[in-house]
Amino acid sequence: MPQKAELIVEDHKIQVSNLEKIIYPKVGFTKGQVIDYYIRVAPVLLPHLKDRPLTMKRYPN
Repeated sequence: MPQKAELIVEDHKIQVSNLEKIIYPKVGFTKGQVIDYYIRVAPVLLPHLKDRPLTMKRYPN
């Protein structure tokens, strides 16, 4: 059964699912762990990414 959660970022609700899906198989990191990591580093990371182009790869089920 896929895990689901709702994140609240500022005033936006973001639905996330499949938190146990392995995103990085070599090290075994799950989607939930990656989300948690980005939440933790966001205050330091985001100021450096401001006004820079960003490409994101999508991992559909």
